[in-house]
Amino acid sequence: MELKLANRRGGAPVSFTARRLICLGYTGRDQAAVRAHIEELKHEGVPPPAQVPLVLPAPARILSQDEAIEVVSPRTSGEVEPVFFISGARVWVGVGSDHTDRALERHDILSSKQVCPKVVGRDVWAFEDVRKGWDCLQLKSWTGGAPDGESVYQDGLLARLLEPERLLELASEAVGSRDGLVVFGGTVPVLGGEMRCESSFRAELCDPITGDSLRLAYRVKLLVGVAALPSV
Repeated sequence: MELKLANRRGGAPVSFTARRLICLGYTGRDQAAVRAHIEELKHEGVPPPAQVPLVLPAPARILSQDEAIEVVSPRTSGEVEPVFFISGARVWVGVGSDHTDRALERHDILSSKQVCPKVVGRDVWAFEDVRKGWDCLQLKSWTGGAPDGESVYQDGLLARLLEPERLLELASEAVGSRDGLVVFGGTVPVLGGEMRCESSFRAELCDPITGDSLRLAYRVKLLVGVAALPSV
């Protein structure tokens, strides 16, 4: 899967070949917060994970930089995450949405991750440029759609997640070679604890020190005729 990335802090554009994709889950640094997130998902009918953190492989072909994605269930939603792109010794950091089928998640977490596109932004930072201030970087997302408009969905610092080196270690242990690896590093809880399945999603990874942000936005389209099918 070919991705076009641009370093927001200078340098030549990056043409990145994604060969492997890992989605990490339950990556909170505070274990009490992790348990709270698991309880949040239980209210949605999602069983607790077999292990924490959770390491889930997915095909690289589901990565997307499109402005709209197609889904096969009305019960899907995004969640903002830091994303690592690894090529040789270089590591870039971007922002992504781990879009997930919430109905399927109640029965098969791995499949629920694999059936939806994983959207990533086009701008990145070099990891070494942001490592010092990593914990201060802020994840934020919004959901929207008629008739209610857009509203804040998630808001939290990367200090709530495991240290980035640990996230990369977890993913590397699962796949061996890191070259061409894309890693979704986990998310922060949704505000109010209730997941929203709406027609648009927007997200940012913000650096409050410089005021710079990495952004993505996309629309969600349900495939014609699918809405009438019974949900699992």
